[in-house]
Formats: sequence, structure tokens, C-alpha cells
Amino acid sequence: KQWYQRRVYKQWYQRRVHGDTLLYSAILYTQYKVCQKNFKMPKGSGLTKPLNLSKELADLIGAKKDEKLSRPEVVKRIWAYLKEKKLQDPENKQFFTPDAKMQPIFGKEKVRAFGMAKHLKTHLTN
Repeated sequence: KQWYQRRVYKQWYQRRVHGDTLLYSAILYTQYKVCQKNFKMPKGSGLTKPLNLSKELADLIGAKKDEKLSRPEVVKRIWAYLKEKKLQDPENKQFFTPDAKMQPIFGKEKVRAFGMAKHLKTHLTN
């Protein structure tokens, strides 16, 4: 379906750019939107795939025993923990200093919050 979406959109764009009739462009664009609407990503794959947590990570975010969470859910819970404990750097909020509970995962040094994924990858498994 994706190749069809690309082809239809490309045709629509070419017609629009080269000045052919607007009616033809509108029809192709409608076909593209209908095709796009029917195509849905499968649940439980990619970012939304539930993963097993390491013991340290599960303790940190308060997950139940053998609970599986997706990456975005883990990051969301870590952000909640950071804000609750006020661990963000007050001058530059994109950095945080790990406390004793976070040190097995993030180490002792100041960490950039947007680089947290590289620390999490060893604690999330299939």
C-alpha cells in the first residue's frame, strides 16, 4: 500500500506543480487520503512494542513484577520521577543529576535528558 500512496501523491504533486486541471489533482489527492486512512500501523510493534525491564529500571519507575512497558511509557515515567524529585538542573532543564536510585542506570555524572535512550537500551529487552 505504501508504494501506491507514494505513486498517487507523486502524481498529484506533479499535476499540481505543472498546472494541469485542479479537478484531476483533487481526485488523486482524495485517492491518496483514502489509501492513507485505510493503512494503519500494527499495534505492538516498533516504539509501542512492550519490552521487559531490568530489575534496576523496574524499581526506579515503580513497575510491577514482570510488567512489560513500551519505550515511550518508560521515558514518561522517568520524566515524572525527575520532576517529582526535582533532579533537573535549574539553570539548564535539559540536564539532570542522577540520584542514588538512578545511578545503576545513568551513572554518577550529569546527563542530558534527550540522550537518555542510550542508557536505557541495555535495560530494555524483548
